[in-house]
Amino acid sequence: YDINVTEQETLSLVKDPLQHAVEAYFCDVIDSGQPKTALDYFEEQQLEFDPEVWLYQVIGGYQALGEEEKQFFALEPHGKNDQVYTGNFYISDITLGLR
Repeated sequence: YDINVTEQETLSLVKDPLQHAVEAYFCDVIDSGQPKTALDYFEEQQLEFDPEVWLYQVIGGYQALGEEEKQFFALEPHGKNDQVYTGNFYISDITLGLR
């Protein structure tokens, strides 16, 4: 059997729209020099993703940065602790800023 992988390789080079939006959010914070919450950016850009998925993707985008790049950003989660289970924190938004 011959398997043609060229199409798969090409597809992997196309960025996921969600990933692209996260990168644009990080660039917006860099360009403005001002902190901004993920949900404020989400509303400004009228993004059509699920807001919860958006928040987790922003966290993932930050965690995927190299250590050197992470030093430029401050990521502050907003939310509340679970009243029953110690250690569970429910994130309602995230502020991304520059250090």
